[in-house]
Amino acid sequence: MEYHVPGATWSPVYQLRLDGRSGAGTLVLRACVAQRTGEDWAGVRLGLSTADLLRRADLPELRSLRIGRRQEEPTGLSWREPPAGLADLFAAYDAAVTPRSPGRPLLPPAAITPPAPAPPAGGAAYGAASDLAVPPAPAAAQPAASYRPRGRAVPHAALKAAGPGSAAPDGAAEFGRAFGGPAGAAPTAPPAPGADLLDYARLTLAGPDAPEGRGTLRPATAGAHPVAAEYRRRADAVAALPRPAHAVDVRVSAGSFDYRFDTAAPVDVAADGRWHTVPVSEVPVSTEFEYVCVPAVDPAVFGTVLVTNTSAHALLAGPVDVMVDGDFVLTAPLPTLAPGQRQAVGVGVAESVRVARRAHMRESAAGMRGGTTVLDHTVEIDVANRLPYPVVVQVRERVPVSADKDVRIEEHKARPPWTSPDRPLDGQEDDYVRGVRSWRVALEPGSTATLNGGYEIRVPAGKAVVGGNRRN
Repeated sequence: MEYHVPGATWSPVYQLRLDGRSGAGTLVLRACVAQRTGEDWAGVRLGLSTADLLRRADLPELRSLRIGRRQEEPTGLSWREPPAGLADLFAAYDAAVTPRSPGRPLLPPAAITPPAPAPPAGGAAYGAASDLAVPPAPAAAQPAASYRPRGRAVPHAALKAAGPGSAAPDGAAEFGRAFGGPAGAAPTAPPAPGADLLDYARLTLAGPDAPEGRGTLRPATAGAHPVAAEYRRRADAVAALPRPAHAVDVRVSAGSFDYRFDTAAPVDVAADGRWHTVPVSEVPVSTEFEYVCVPAVDPAVFGTVLVTNTSAHALLAGPVDVMVDGDFVLTAPLPTLAPGQRQAVGVGVAESVRVARRAHMRESAAGMRGGTTVLDHTVEIDVANRLPYPVVVQVRERVPVSADKDVRIEEHKARPPWTSPDRPLDGQEDDYVRGVRSWRVALEPGSTATLNGGYEIRVPAGKAVVGGNRRN
């Protein structure tokens, strides 16, 4: 049995377990689930979806352009009249409900009648009204007039039992002439159902205690019952719970697509309206560990993990708890990763990897009569590894970029050679920085390396660099 109820929400969280020596890692998908549906989930197979299962979705009505003779417009949604004998469906219910039963109005004893006996064979059922010993059924047992099947013959006894001044059942006008109706009366068809009766997604089934139209579909009332509205408000309150740090709503991170993640084992979630963390599955990813430093901005060296999504589905944005050699390091944000996409995740400062930077600038004149000012910048960087295993350190520098045709930038030959990225750096896909130069240095335990680079800025003698010629 499947049914939809409000009052449940979830948010993805991750745990990244890394080996500090090799950089190999494992990504585990977990989910923070909160629900207040009124029933505890014990040992359930949980499916986590980004789609809104209670959202109304209608198919668009596409109009066609036809060339040729004019044709009738296609009919709308189909309409089927309720089945015959709908009133008899509640005969046993009416016979079993006593006047003192809760939820039913107090009925006089005359209103409670035994079920009608079966009519004899032949035409005895169409005898005079005085021959009928069964009084008419209560008004509540009669189906609504607009719901009676079209074109169904109504017995003469039913017409007589209606009596003068009472509402004749649907179909009486059509057969009035045959059963004593006014002469010359034209048969009329039941009224066509309105648009509200064709909107099946908004119809509700009238119960046995409904004043009219029992067992038929009818438009829902505008306002909900106060008790039902209060429980609905409590159920919807879980959507406003404070989410974990770096958490993103799944409908935002999923973008234009919807995804579903099934738990690998049954889980338990109590209906207390609080967050419960449940394991979902292990996600296949590849990890590459490296250290990144920008000594011109900050001498600290930051550990970075390049996470590549090798699974067949996307990973939604959410917080990731980074564990290195079994120790918790920090919680970092993980963006949405499409299959095959790579993203850099920072794991904090590495105190055992040190970088020191020294910059020198020498100003001189060149050209005929000293018409050009030369600003010579040299950079020297020392990198030391104090970890007990080898590491790869990426050191980034930046060479000035000029948009003035009178200003020229000339790079020195770097030792070891640096590289100029031809694409945005990892983690900066939306902000490409021009003039970036980087070294990738592999250091054994306890070793040190020295990096040298530089550039010259040549400007006319009558001009100066904004902020001063000295650029360290």
